[in-house]
Amino acid sequence: MAGDSAEVCSAGVQHPKRVSAQIIKILNEDGIDISGFTSHSLQEYRHIDFDYILTFDNESELKSQHLPSKPVKYHYEFDDLRQDAISGQESLDYYRTIREKIKKSMRNFVKEHLSQANAI
Repeated sequence: MAGDSAEVCSAGVQHPKRVSAQIIKILNEDGIDISGFTSHSLQEYRHIDFDYILTFDNESELKSQHLPSKPVKYHYEFDDLRQDAISGQESLDYYRTIREKIKKSMRNFVKEHLSQANAI
């Protein structure tokens, strides 16, 4: 969404693991192929002096406070992003809803903070 005006890193606060098949399918619907991705640990990025950190759940918000750099932080509260209690079509619908909420939030973030971005 930000074109060349941002370099994005993504990390979780849990141990790295493969991305779920449902999330791969949901992002594929938007033309994004993450089938070869694994999650990254927040610890992998401790050496980077970020400008911004965006968090999407309370656990991430708390753990990101321990990074050595002092980036500007934005917290977006979404429902439980690790919703494991549902399956099938209900799960896909749930992740589609979360995907759309994240997209809307990121479009607003890019518009407000990375105004030189080309592709919104």
